[in-house]
Amino acid sequence: KHASAKGGRKGGGGGGGKNPRDKNEKRVEAILVRYLELGPVGMEQTAGALAGVEGLPREALCCRLMALTLERSEDDRTRVSELFHHLHQTSFILSSDFLLALSAVVLSIASHKAVVPQCTTYIAGYIARAIAKGVVSLKDVAGTIDLCTYHPMALVTLQALMALIGEVIFLFFLLIVLPCLPNRRRLAVCFKAVE
Repeated sequence: KHASAKGGRKGGGGGGGKNPRDKNEKRVEAILVRYLELGPVGMEQTAGALAGVEGLPREALCCRLMALTLERSEDDRTRVSELFHHLHQTSFILSSDFLLALSAVVLSIASHKAVVPQCTTYIAGYIARAIAKGVVSLKDVAGTIDLCTYHPMALVTLQALMALIGEVIFLFFLLIVLPCLPNRRRLAVCFKAVE
């Protein structure tokens, strides 16, 4: 399963064109616009179109899709999260790809904030939806990104996650996951704030 996904990552290379990466990013933008126009019925078509984008690592593709929707509606961001879930289910993207994309988006949060002041909330929404859908785990996110550094991202992420999966399941989820998390003291403060 992973072997085929990785094979897809290497493929292609990009012939012609002065800036193949720029060309690919523009292509991803066009695919995104088309997907948002079509809605859920365009899921398979969109997945096929993204698979045809060569020379752009999967994490860069995810990062681009998130960055492009920071200035769009919450509905559009939710639909892109559904697309991530589909791509993960079909092994087109792995959890590690999505984590790398999240790290890149979070690290560039200062530049995003200059254009989209509410971007912390929007990125937190992407994290929460990915956790709720099983694209990544809370443990992996906490181990990869120190959300507490980007206050109030940890709190907003947990609040969004609780809204998605319900309070009872959320608290049960925390009981299982909390002992495994790094920086437990700092994260515990964030968790307490959700109560």
